[in-house]
Amino acid sequence: MLNPYKNIVKNSEQSYRYIIALVAIAGMMTGLLLSRAILSICTIIFIVNGVADGNIKTKIRSLFNNSIYIGFLIIFLLPFFSGLWSRDVNEWWTRIAVKLPFVLLPFGFFALDKITKQHFILLSRWFVLLMIFGSAWSGIKYLQNTAYYHDLYLRAQVIPTPFDNNHIYFSFSIVISLLLLVKLLFITTEKIWKWMYSISAAWLIIYLHILSAKTGLLCLYLSVLMLAVYFLLKTKNKVIALATIVVTLSFPIIAYQISPNFKNRIGYVLYDFNNYSKGNYIEGLSDGNRYLSLKAGWDIFKTAPYSGVGFGDIWSDVDEWNKNNRPQIKEYERMLPSSEVFLYACGVGIAGAILFFISLVIPLFVKHMQRDITWICFHAITIFFLLYEVTLEAQFGVFVYVFFTCWWQQFTSALKTTA
Repeated sequence: MLNPYKNIVKNSEQSYRYIIALVAIAGMMTGLLLSRAILSICTIIFIVNGVADGNIKTKIRSLFNNSIYIGFLIIFLLPFFSGLWSRDVNEWWTRIAVKLPFVLLPFGFFALDKITKQHFILLSRWFVLLMIFGSAWSGIKYLQNTAYYHDLYLRAQVIPTPFDNNHIYFSFSIVISLLLLVKLLFITTEKIWKWMYSISAAWLIIYLHILSAKTGLLCLYLSVLMLAVYFLLKTKNKVIALATIVVTLSFPIIAYQISPNFKNRIGYVLYDFNNYSKGNYIEGLSDGNRYLSLKAGWDIFKTAPYSGVGFGDIWSDVDEWNKNNRPQIKEYERMLPSSEVFLYACGVGIAGAILFFISLVIPLFVKHMQRDITWICFHAITIFFLLYEVTLEAQFGVFVYVFFTCWWQQFTSALKTTA
């Protein structure tokens, strides 16, 4: 049967807007690795290009028919309206400006309405390749002075990474690239590419254990276990699925034996816990500072449990709490309550936090996406991530979440139209 979208796709490929969108996506992916400026410029180009042909009202109506976009809108509007009761307008605007991609970035995908499966595959490969390059660069830095970095892992520091040296976002993005590799493996029939995807995945898993970032490793283990359970339920070969679960559970044990970084990281985490659980303050303890940030958040939440204090005032209230309760904490160690869900509770109250959490789980209930296990894994680890990180308060976190949510959904549409 002829593909009814064939001519449309062909015309779209020849369209300058289509080409600009593809180049902008490649640029945004590259900007994640190399430069915030590149990421920002390419994001603006991508959005403007998506609405350049007009029909804004039609596009808005289309987005409002998408439950995922409604979730995005809620995530944005909750802190936006808190400006009505925020005293610090400048801080409020800083929080809002970071979240603008929730409202605007999906418009860029209108230029890719009929994107081809081949172009999705090429750009997904490009993202994976960037993660491989970034991890290889980081690995080379490690090999240049292994003793020095082994010592750093005993002091809450890690080897250099891309993403402005933010190992948390970088490790999370590597797990996303691993899920993309799984998706590519599902749709690939060529053996050479299956081997390349498998080798790439093996290296990225090894690198995550060299980096030993807690976020990346926990998200990796959660993803692999979900995939293994999925195959256990869906495939006839139960032995392979069970073996995958056993191997996944053995990853930490093996890494502890052969990776000095991983071993030192575990030692540091236990040392950190032993101190902050007893109320001991030692400068530089990362998890100890997270614990204190949650204590500060709890006291701030109690002052306005129903309305919240407003997103513009959370930071100043955290600062004030530390001055009154933990004056020994250095300014550079103070942080927002270390949970995005809890942060929304502090900013817009308990009802706002519930709405925020509902918005996060909406993608899990999108009917035509539920059969895609990589989609489920992506959103499961994102929710897990947001429970203990303030990921959506920074450019990298917002972009990664919004872009890859739209990307996965568009990818599934492309597979349907080319089936």
